[in-house]
Amino acid sequence: MKALIHRPLTLTLLASALLLGSRAGQAQPISGNHYPMGAEGIKNASLPPKGVFTKNYNLFYHADTFKDGGGNTAPGNFNVFAFVNATRVFYFPDVEFLGGKVGADVTVPIVHTELTVGGARFAETGLGDILIEPLLIGWHYPQLDLALGYGVWAPTGEWSAAQPASPGKGYWSHMIPMGATLYLDKERTWAFSTAHRFEFHTRRSDGITPGINWNMEWALSKAIQPTLELGVVGYGTKQLTRDSAGPRARDMAFGVGPEVDWLWTKYMLHFAFRYYREFAVSDRPSGGTGLFVLTKIW
Repeated sequence: MKALIHRPLTLTLLASALLLGSRAGQAQPISGNHYPMGAEGIKNASLPPKGVFTKNYNLFYHADTFKDGGGNTAPGNFNVFAFVNATRVFYFPDVEFLGGKVGADVTVPIVHTELTVGGARFAETGLGDILIEPLLIGWHYPQLDLALGYGVWAPTGEWSAAQPASPGKGYWSHMIPMGATLYLDKERTWAFSTAHRFEFHTRRSDGITPGINWNMEWALSKAIQPTLELGVVGYGTKQLTRDSAGPRARDMAFGVGPEVDWLWTKYMLHFAFRYYREFAVSDRPSGGTGLFVLTKIW
């Protein structure tokens, strides 16, 4: 049952709302990764073997400090609140490739962002950038799950250089996800998982190309009961190459926190609650992320 419920969501939700696509004091803000860190938690690299699933994400982010390129708190008034509601639908037919189960998915986010920088305040709500993953492959072994895929973020959300709270980012991104879940005991009650996503971005309409991003998530979990799991989850994100223009600093952040998962077997509904607190942040906001995720197994 766990393989049906937990999978890496290369998914999707919009990091524009989380990162604001900005350096705190720039008139034309930019950040790289589309993928919202923390979207996946326990067993983040276990794809379902087959079936139709829907997943609804409710993500809250708040930060009242901005870290500069040296990891120091930037002076001045800064505050951001973001909420993302994203619906993901994906399908795994009973098809195999290279011994793994093949599937695909699409995620549609609605993004609300409120941003204050100095004396200026920005707010925007709208459709975010849509994620399409035409190929996901999952391998399942007695003590190990593996995942590999390809996804593309389409610039469907509105974007403007004059609006730092824009729900879109203004460019396409190609994403390569991969990961593994290792079951640490024969009964598969203990699990350690890690998923990695590399994002390669195209040029924005103003001529700037964001640098390549590496995103990582991990989780250590224990099944207390067949329907209840507890875990410690974390993430890391790092800009690997510089933007084609603008500051030379490359943004970075890490987060860690608890997660509780529960399956309501009568209705085949899976509930996940997790919270991350960020640390070791540079060139981006530093705050906390909370998620409530509801999965329906059809």
